[in-house]
Amino acid sequence: AGTRAVGSRIKAGELLARSGEIISPDVAARIASGNVSAVQVFCKPKVAFIPTGNELVCAGGHIAEGKNIETNSLLVRGKVEEWGGISQIYDVVPDNPEAIVRAVRQACETADIVVLNAGSSKGSDDWSVEQLEEIGEVICHQTNHGPGHHSSYAMVDGTPIVGISGPPLGASFTLDFYLRPLIRLYLGLEPELPRIPVRLLAAFHASSSSAKVVSYKTADGTAASGNAASDTTASEVISLPGETRPSVVTDPDAVFYSVKFLNVSVGADGVLQGVPLAGRPGSAEAEGASACYMMPTGAGTSAPQVGDIIEVELC
Repeated sequence: AGTRAVGSRIKAGELLARSGEIISPDVAARIASGNVSAVQVFCKPKVAFIPTGNELVCAGGHIAEGKNIETNSLLVRGKVEEWGGISQIYDVVPDNPEAIVRAVRQACETADIVVLNAGSSKGSDDWSVEQLEEIGEVICHQTNHGPGHHSSYAMVDGTPIVGISGPPLGASFTLDFYLRPLIRLYLGLEPELPRIPVRLLAAFHASSSSAKVVSYKTADGTAASGNAASDTTASEVISLPGETRPSVVTDPDAVFYSVKFLNVSVGADGVLQGVPLAGRPGSAEAEGASACYMMPTGAGTSAPQVGDIIEVELC
Protein backbone atom coordinates (compact mmCIF):
# COMPACT_ATOMS: atom_id res chain seq x y z
CA ALA A 1 0.00 0.00 0.00
CA GLY A 2 1.22 3.53 -0.78
CA THR A 3 3.80 2.37 -3.29
CA ARG A 4 4.32 4.12 -6.61
CA ALA A 5 6.00 3.30 -9.85
CA VAL A 6 9.59 4.37 -10.24
CA GLY A 7 9.79 7.95 -11.55
CA SER A 8 6.11 8.71 -11.02
CA ARG A 9 6.62 11.25 -8.21
CA ILE A 10 8.46 13.89 -10.25
CA LYS A 11 8.92 13.82 -14.01
CA ALA A 12 11.52 15.57 -16.10
CA GLY A 13 10.43 19.07 -17.08
CA GLU A 14 7.69 19.23 -14.43
CA LEU A 15 7.06 22.68 -12.91
CA LEU A 16 8.43 22.93 -9.36
CA ALA A 17 7.75 26.61 -8.57
CA ARG A 18 6.82 29.83 -10.34
CA SER A 19 8.76 33.08 -10.39
CA GLY A 20 7.43 35.39 -7.68
CA GLU A 21 5.97 32.53 -5.65
CA ILE A 22 6.47 32.64 -1.90
CA ILE A 23 8.66 29.73 -0.80
CA SER A 24 6.48 28.13 1.85
CA PRO A 25 7.50 24.86 3.53
CA ASP A 26 5.43 22.95 0.96
CA VAL A 27 7.07 24.77 -1.96
CA ALA A 28 10.54 24.20 -0.48
CA ALA A 29 9.84 20.48 -0.19
CA ARG A 30 8.57 20.35 -3.76
CA ILE A 31 11.68 22.09 -5.06
CA ALA A 32 13.93 19.71 -3.15
CA SER A 33 11.99 16.72 -4.46
CA GLY A 34 13.16 17.74 -7.92
CA ASN A 35 16.76 17.41 -6.70
CA VAL A 36 17.23 21.18 -6.65
CA SER A 37 19.25 22.29 -3.63
CA ALA A 38 19.33 26.07 -4.25
CA VAL A 39 17.29 28.64 -6.13
CA GLN A 40 17.68 32.36 -6.76
CA VAL A 41 15.40 34.51 -4.61
CA PHE A 42 14.62 38.21 -4.28
CA CYS A 43 16.31 39.87 -1.31
CA LYS A 44 13.97 41.29 1.28
CA PRO A 45 14.08 45.09 0.92
CA LYS A 46 15.43 47.01 3.90
CA VAL A 47 13.07 49.83 4.88
CA ALA A 48 14.33 52.62 7.14
CA PHE A 49 11.77 54.59 9.13
CA ILE A 50 12.62 58.10 10.37
CA PRO A 51 10.08 59.73 12.72
CA THR A 52 10.52 63.51 12.99
CA GLY A 53 9.04 66.10 15.32
CA ASN A 54 9.92 68.06 18.44
CA GLU A 55 6.56 67.05 19.90
CA LEU A 56 7.13 63.28 19.79
CA VAL A 57 7.78 61.20 22.91
CA CYS A 58 7.89 57.46 23.56
CA ALA A 59 4.93 55.64 25.08
CA GLY A 60 5.00 54.62 28.72
CA GLY A 61 6.22 57.81 30.35
CA HIS A 62 4.86 61.21 31.34
CA ILE A 63 3.21 63.02 28.45
CA ALA A 64 3.67 66.76 28.88
CA GLU A 65 1.27 69.28 27.41
CA GLY A 66 1.90 69.80 23.71
CA LYS A 67 3.55 66.40 23.24
CA ASN A 68 2.35 63.42 21.17
CA ILE A 69 3.14 59.74 21.60
CA GLU A 70 5.20 58.32 18.75
CA THR A 71 3.28 55.27 17.49
CA ASN A 72 4.04 55.14 13.78
CA SER A 73 7.26 53.18 14.31
CA LEU A 74 5.10 50.28 15.53
CA LEU A 75 2.84 50.73 12.53
CA VAL A 76 5.72 50.75 10.05
CA ARG A 77 7.58 47.84 11.63
CA GLY A 78 4.49 45.63 11.59
CA LYS A 79 3.47 46.45 8.04
CA VAL A 80 7.00 46.15 6.60
CA GLU A 81 7.53 42.72 8.16
CA GLU A 82 4.04 41.57 7.15
CA TRP A 83 4.75 42.60 3.55
CA GLY A 84 8.09 40.79 3.41
CA GLY A 85 10.59 43.56 4.16
CA ILE A 86 13.15 44.21 6.89
CA SER A 87 12.53 47.27 9.07
CA GLN A 88 15.17 49.68 10.37
CA ILE A 89 13.62 51.98 12.97
CA TYR A 90 15.42 55.26 13.76
CA ASP A 91 15.15 57.31 16.92
CA VAL A 92 12.97 60.43 16.74
CA VAL A 93 14.73 63.21 14.80
CA PRO A 94 13.98 66.79 15.94
CA ASP A 95 12.53 69.41 13.58
CA ASN A 96 15.98 70.62 12.61
CA PRO A 97 16.99 70.87 8.92
CA GLU A 98 20.55 69.65 9.45
CA ALA A 99 19.43 66.73 11.64
CA ILE A 100 16.87 65.66 9.04
CA VAL A 101 19.47 65.74 6.26
CA ARG A 102 21.92 63.67 8.31
CA ALA A 103 19.29 61.07 9.12
CA VAL A 104 18.13 60.78 5.49
CA ARG A 105 21.70 60.52 4.19
CA GLN A 106 22.53 57.82 6.74
CA ALA A 107 19.36 55.87 5.95
CA CYS A 108 20.05 55.99 2.20
CA GLU A 109 23.43 54.32 2.79
CA THR A 110 21.91 51.19 4.33
CA ALA A 111 18.27 50.96 3.24
CA ASP A 112 16.56 50.22 -0.07
CA ILE A 113 13.56 52.40 0.86
CA VAL A 114 13.27 55.27 3.34
CA VAL A 115 10.03 56.30 5.04
CA LEU A 116 10.14 59.86 6.40
CA ASN A 117 7.36 60.54 8.87
CA ALA A 118 5.80 64.00 9.35
CA GLY A 119 7.30 67.35 8.45
CA SER A 120 5.41 67.39 5.14
CA SER A 121 2.59 69.69 6.27
CA LYS A 122 2.49 73.48 6.61
CA GLY A 123 2.79 73.65 10.38
CA SER A 124 5.45 75.22 12.53
CA ASP A 125 8.97 73.91 11.87
CA ASP A 126 7.93 71.41 9.21
CA TRP A 127 11.06 71.18 7.11
CA SER A 128 11.25 67.73 5.56
CA VAL A 129 10.28 68.59 1.99
CA GLU A 130 12.60 71.62 1.90
CA GLN A 131 15.54 69.45 2.82
CA LEU A 132 14.59 66.76 0.32
CA GLU A 133 14.55 69.42 -2.38
CA GLU A 134 18.11 70.38 -1.45
CA ILE A 135 19.60 66.89 -1.45
CA GLY A 136 17.40 65.10 -3.98
CA GLU A 137 14.41 65.38 -6.30
CA VAL A 138 10.91 65.89 -4.91
CA ILE A 139 8.41 64.22 -7.22
CA CYS A 140 5.33 65.40 -5.31
CA HIS A 141 4.78 67.19 -2.00
CA GLN A 142 1.05 66.57 -1.65
CA THR A 143 -1.52 64.11 -2.93
CA ASN A 144 -5.13 64.42 -4.03
CA HIS A 145 -6.61 62.07 -1.45
CA GLY A 146 -7.52 62.12 2.20
CA PRO A 147 -6.59 61.15 4.77
CA GLY A 148 -2.88 61.41 4.06
CA HIS A 149 -3.13 64.54 1.90
CA HIS A 150 0.24 65.82 3.15
CA SER A 151 2.25 62.90 1.80
CA SER A 152 5.28 63.23 -0.45
CA TYR A 153 7.57 61.22 -2.68
CA ALA A 154 11.21 61.95 -3.49
CA MET A 155 14.45 60.35 -4.68
CA VAL A 156 17.76 60.87 -2.87
CA ASP A 157 20.92 59.19 -4.19
CA GLY A 158 18.77 56.70 -6.10
CA THR A 159 16.80 55.74 -2.99
CA PRO A 160 13.01 56.28 -2.91
CA ILE A 161 11.84 58.43 0.01
CA VAL A 162 8.19 57.94 0.98
CA GLY A 163 6.95 60.87 3.05
CA ILE A 164 3.91 60.00 5.13
CA SER A 165 1.76 62.34 7.20
CA GLY A 166 2.15 62.28 10.97
CA PRO A 167 -1.32 61.34 12.29
CA PRO A 168 -1.66 57.53 12.53
CA LEU A 169 -4.97 57.48 10.63
CA GLY A 170 -3.38 59.02 7.54
CA ALA A 171 -0.08 57.20 8.03
CA SER A 172 -1.70 53.76 8.00
CA PHE A 173 -3.49 54.38 4.73
CA THR A 174 -0.57 56.05 2.94
CA LEU A 175 1.76 53.20 3.92
CA ASP A 176 -0.66 50.79 2.25
CA PHE A 177 -0.98 53.05 -0.75
CA TYR A 178 2.68 53.98 -1.35
CA LEU A 179 5.06 51.76 0.64
CA ARG A 180 3.46 48.37 -0.03
CA PRO A 181 3.73 48.72 -3.86
CA LEU A 182 7.43 49.55 -3.50
CA ILE A 183 8.09 46.51 -1.33
CA ARG A 184 6.14 44.32 -3.75
CA LEU A 185 8.23 45.72 -6.63
CA TYR A 186 11.45 44.83 -4.82
CA LEU A 187 10.10 41.31 -4.25
CA GLY A 188 9.36 40.85 -7.95
CA LEU A 189 5.60 41.05 -7.49
CA GLU A 190 3.02 43.16 -9.32
CA PRO A 191 3.17 46.52 -7.46
CA GLU A 192 -0.56 47.22 -7.53
CA LEU A 193 -3.02 44.90 -5.87
CA PRO A 194 -5.86 43.87 -8.19
CA ARG A 195 -9.19 45.68 -8.00
CA ILE A 196 -12.44 43.77 -8.17
CA PRO A 197 -15.97 44.87 -9.11
CA VAL A 198 -18.63 44.78 -6.39
CA ARG A 199 -22.26 45.90 -6.23
CA LEU A 200 -22.93 48.68 -3.73
CA LEU A 201 -25.64 47.64 -1.25
CA ALA A 202 -25.93 50.90 0.72
CA ALA A 203 -24.98 54.54 0.37
CA PHE A 204 -21.57 55.66 1.63
CA HIS A 205 -21.53 57.52 4.92
CA ALA A 206 -21.05 61.28 4.65
CA SER A 207 -17.59 62.47 5.64
CA SER A 208 -17.53 64.25 8.98
CA SER A 209 -16.25 67.79 8.62
CA SER A 210 -13.51 68.94 10.92
CA ALA A 211 -12.65 72.53 11.64
CA LYS A 212 -9.08 73.62 11.17
CA VAL A 213 -7.25 75.22 14.10
CA VAL A 214 -5.09 78.18 13.15
CA SER A 215 -2.98 80.78 14.89
CA TYR A 216 -4.12 84.38 14.56
CA LYS A 217 -3.98 87.86 16.05
CA THR A 218 -7.00 89.30 17.84
CA ALA A 219 -8.21 92.86 17.44
CA ASP A 220 -5.92 94.03 20.25
CA GLY A 221 -2.91 92.36 18.65
CA THR A 222 -2.72 89.42 21.06
CA ALA A 223 -1.57 86.12 19.56
CA ALA A 224 -4.08 83.28 19.95
CA SER A 225 -5.36 80.16 18.28
CA GLY A 226 -8.80 78.83 17.52
CA ASN A 227 -11.28 77.37 15.05
CA ALA A 228 -10.77 78.92 11.63
CA ALA A 229 -14.36 78.22 10.65
CA SER A 230 -16.17 79.49 13.74
CA ASP A 231 -13.91 81.87 15.67
CA THR A 232 -15.19 85.38 14.92
CA THR A 233 -12.51 87.26 16.87
CA ALA A 234 -9.72 86.50 14.44
CA SER A 235 -8.62 89.52 12.44
CA GLU A 236 -5.33 88.35 11.02
CA VAL A 237 -4.15 84.80 10.37
CA ILE A 238 -0.49 84.30 11.21
CA SER A 239 1.63 82.40 8.70
CA LEU A 240 3.50 79.82 10.75
CA PRO A 241 7.14 79.06 9.91
CA GLY A 242 7.71 76.05 7.73
CA GLU A 243 6.47 75.22 4.26
CA THR A 244 4.39 77.69 2.27
CA ARG A 245 3.72 75.77 -0.92
CA PRO A 246 0.27 76.15 -2.44
CA SER A 247 -2.00 73.13 -2.33
CA VAL A 248 -1.99 70.96 -5.44
CA VAL A 249 -5.76 70.44 -5.27
CA THR A 250 -7.02 74.04 -5.20
CA ASP A 251 -7.85 74.13 -8.91
CA PRO A 252 -11.64 74.43 -9.31
CA ASP A 253 -11.59 71.49 -11.71
CA ALA A 254 -9.41 69.29 -9.46
CA VAL A 255 -10.71 65.95 -8.22
CA PHE A 256 -10.03 64.88 -4.63
CA TYR A 257 -10.39 61.28 -3.47
CA SER A 258 -11.73 60.20 -0.09
CA VAL A 259 -11.00 56.66 1.08
CA LYS A 260 -14.06 54.62 2.04
CA PHE A 261 -14.14 51.17 3.60
CA LEU A 262 -16.50 48.28 2.91
CA ASN A 263 -17.21 44.69 3.83
CA VAL A 264 -17.48 42.48 0.75
CA SER A 265 -19.45 39.25 0.61
CA VAL A 266 -21.13 37.04 -1.99
CA GLY A 267 -24.80 37.82 -2.63
CA ALA A 268 -27.58 35.30 -3.10
CA ASP A 269 -27.25 35.74 -6.86
CA GLY A 270 -23.52 35.01 -6.75
CA VAL A 271 -22.47 38.65 -7.30
CA LEU A 272 -19.97 40.23 -4.94
CA GLN A 273 -21.62 42.96 -2.87
CA GLY A 274 -20.20 45.72 -0.69
CA VAL A 275 -21.60 47.31 2.48
CA PRO A 276 -19.91 50.63 3.45
CA LEU A 277 -18.43 51.11 6.94
CA ALA A 278 -18.32 54.39 8.82
CA GLY A 279 -14.71 54.27 10.07
CA ARG A 280 -11.66 56.08 8.76
CA PRO A 281 -8.24 54.44 8.16
CA GLY A 282 -6.79 53.19 11.42
CA SER A 283 -10.09 53.45 13.32
CA ALA A 284 -11.69 50.56 15.19
CA GLU A 285 -14.72 50.70 12.88
CA ALA A 286 -12.57 50.20 9.77
CA GLU A 287 -10.34 47.52 11.25
CA GLY A 288 -12.56 44.70 10.08
CA ALA A 289 -13.02 46.07 6.55
CA SER A 290 -12.27 43.72 3.68
CA ALA A 291 -11.98 46.36 0.93
CA CYS A 292 -11.53 50.07 0.28
CA TYR A 293 -12.82 52.42 -2.39
CA MET A 294 -11.42 55.76 -3.52
CA MET A 295 -14.46 58.02 -3.78
CA PRO A 296 -13.94 60.98 -6.15
CA THR A 297 -15.22 64.41 -5.11
CA GLY A 298 -15.04 67.73 -6.90
CA ALA A 299 -16.01 69.14 -10.26
CA GLY A 300 -17.83 66.72 -12.55
CA THR A 301 -17.97 63.86 -10.04
CA SER A 302 -20.87 62.18 -8.30
CA ALA A 303 -21.09 59.60 -5.54
CA PRO A 304 -21.95 56.05 -6.61
CA GLN A 305 -25.54 55.06 -5.99
CA VAL A 306 -26.96 51.95 -4.37
CA GLY A 307 -26.90 49.16 -6.95
CA ASP A 308 -23.94 50.61 -8.87
CA ILE A 309 -20.92 48.45 -9.66
CA ILE A 310 -17.73 49.94 -8.23
CA GLU A 311 -14.12 48.75 -8.28
CA VAL A 312 -12.58 48.15 -4.85
CA GLU A 313 -9.19 47.03 -3.58
CA LEU A 314 -9.14 44.17 -1.10
CA CYS A 315 -7.52 45.02 2.24
